[in-house]
Amino acid sequence: MIAENPFAVFRSECEKSLRKALKKQFPKTEIASVALEKPPNPDFGQLASSLCFELSKQVGQKPLAIAEKLASAVSKPKSSLIERVASAGGGYINFHVDFDKFSTLTVESTRKLDTEYGFVKAEGPLKIIVEHTSANPLHPIHIGQARNPMLGDTIARLLKSRGHTVLRHYYIDDVGRQSSVVAYGYEK
Repeated sequence: MIAENPFAVFRSECEKSLRKALKKQFPKTEIASVALEKPPNPDFGQLASSLCFELSKQVGQKPLAIAEKLASAVSKPKSSLIERVASAGGGYINFHVDFDKFSTLTVESTRKLDTEYGFVKAEGPLKIIVEHTSANPLHPIHIGQARNPMLGDTIARLLKSRGHTVLRHYYIDDVGRQSSVVAYGYEK
């Protein structure tokens, strides 16, 4: 298996496992979304859910009791990136990643995807115009004007690698007031 974003695979597994455990333990409850966030301390796992606090209002049980039931009900397939699930802190459910499997997935994905690894494609590609550089022809070029083409082109390349249609525009400041003054002065 390869993945453009191994952590997204882990997150997805955690969400699916938590939804299954929720259906198993509390079949009559309805939860619209299962929010997973990064815990404040890595010792608490890589992802945590505060779902039990919301669920306790519907079920009428303490959040910690709900967390213990859900953590014990989580079933994970053999190939899962989830190492273990634990209840903690008064009602949180903590998910710990299996670092051996996670690192294997990451290395395999990096090897197979090569330069495409790490570039997550945009869900809805856009048509984007990147305007940059605009060096003033009446003044000497300085380091800031040398930096701008590099920044503009880098931004354009990053957007293109995400799947957007990118048009690059380079405007030379030859149509403004200063060019008119130069042309007028040249004629005199």
